[in-house]
Amino acid sequence: MALPRQLQPSLTPDELAFLAEEDVVDIVPLFSMTKVRLLSGIYGPFTPPSAASVPLWLALSLKKKRKCRVVAPDWLAPEKLQALINDEKNNAEGFEPLPRRFLETSKLLLDIAPDDLPQPAALRSLLKDLREVRQAKIRLGLQSEGVMRGSYLQRLGTTIIPCRGNADGVSHWNVQTPQNTIGCTLRHEINWCSQQYSRVTHLEFSSPPLCLVAAPFRPLDLV
Repeated sequence: MALPRQLQPSLTPDELAFLAEEDVVDIVPLFSMTKVRLLSGIYGPFTPPSAASVPLWLALSLKKKRKCRVVAPDWLAPEKLQALINDEKNNAEGFEPLPRRFLETSKLLLDIAPDDLPQPAALRSLLKDLREVRQAKIRLGLQSEGVMRGSYLQRLGTTIIPCRGNADGVSHWNVQTPQNTIGCTLRHEINWCSQQYSRVTHLEFSSPPLCLVAAPFRPLDLV
């Protein structure tokens, strides 16, 4: 099925998951092997029961073949996620540190290696709660006066880069945010605000600024 026009420039969930597979995780191999050289690097040696660090894609491939046990990341534990949710609710000025693609990583692990994770059902529920808390904070922050001045966006960890479209000024803004779940909404909101802001202040740029290509994102379904 064709994607809606407003979502066509964005990365698909599969593409986001592909990017997340480059992250490094630990595994406990169920086989013995010396170091192996791949295009992405050298991994191993694999000597059970010692842990080894490999890209997520390799860990998932070995898991499917029952050749390893995936070691859950430190942050992917029910007590850690619950603490993060509580801290997120108490911190109205920013976000607690998490891996950039924690949603994609957690979904891949929950889909392929749920038996290696503690309380997978609870993890799914807590990840949904964490996503909803962050979405609510971002939507509330977008209504503040500090959005276009950049103070709120700095706390959000977002980079907004103006792009020259014509002689009248800014035509659109590229948005890069670690909160992938509402990147598409954020980009459209910022573009609309920038158009209104430029009409009032008559923004002009002395030279065309650099443009960072950053696609909007759509949420992953953790169910």
